[in-house]
Amino acid sequence: MTAPNIRLIATDLDGTFLGEDSRLLPQNAQAFRRAQERGIHVCIASGRLANVCSRMARDMGLDGCHIIGMNGAQMLLSPFAPPLINLSFPDVVRDRCLSVIAEHSCSYNLYTYSGVYTNQRFTPERRAHFLSSFSGCGVSVVFGEDAAAQALSLPCVKLLMKPGSDMAAYERARLALAAIPGVALTSSFAGATEIVRDDVSKAGAIGQLARRLGIGMGEIMAFGDYDNDVEMLSACGLGIAMENGSPAALRAARLVTRPNVTAGVAYAVNAFLDGRLDLLSPGGRA
Repeated sequence: MTAPNIRLIATDLDGTFLGEDSRLLPQNAQAFRRAQERGIHVCIASGRLANVCSRMARDMGLDGCHIIGMNGAQMLLSPFAPPLINLSFPDVVRDRCLSVIAEHSCSYNLYTYSGVYTNQRFTPERRAHFLSSFSGCGVSVVFGEDAAAQALSLPCVKLLMKPGSDMAAYERARLALAAIPGVALTSSFAGATEIVRDDVSKAGAIGQLARRLGIGMGEIMAFGDYDNDVEMLSACGLGIAMENGSPAALRAARLVTRPNVTAGVAYAVNAFLDGRLDLLSPGGRA
């Protein structure tokens, strides 16, 4: 295929830019720095909090990286910069969502701008791993059955729901949540539902960032692996799905690269920079 003029590269994190057990891969960081040296903007576009994305960008030496967090509810021009976007639920919508989650005995994470409140029950090992994912970035973590009650005075930017012991109840909860005005449901991995405002998406935030930078959507390369990446992969000129991607992500992409655990992002970015996009496989949008 003819290589497009790419001026911005955006990537999801989990299942895409990160390796096994959410590890940072030096190959991917090096490829992004190489792109920056060519004058190409780079961006993390994740369902994670902007502060967590900022810490990862800083750890990879990507100081000029743009940050989109919470599936588009947050946007920063660079790691830990003042937010340009911070979209939170109206309190009444948040409360209706929490009521549905409680009624169906599901677990949740409630995300504020700089905190996560969860009623999930973790083993000591899993709890330590969960805490480690928020370390070093100014994010507080609160555990407990009444965790959400401790966040009611703070803006809520996203809810994540997981099933309890009853999968049928979880599916009923999804239907009830989808019927709440102003709410959109998506997912970044199997077995969880992410709840955001219906005007929030990675594609929308990337569009706002591109307009600010004077970049057209056709000049953006985007990487993703799951359903919350589909709109972004479709909207950008060169959407690239990971080989480990969901069926919906693979259908939405123009090209497919190697799996995340083998640094598929670096493989594709270097192929583009070397004029060898022919090394990649066609996606469903090819």
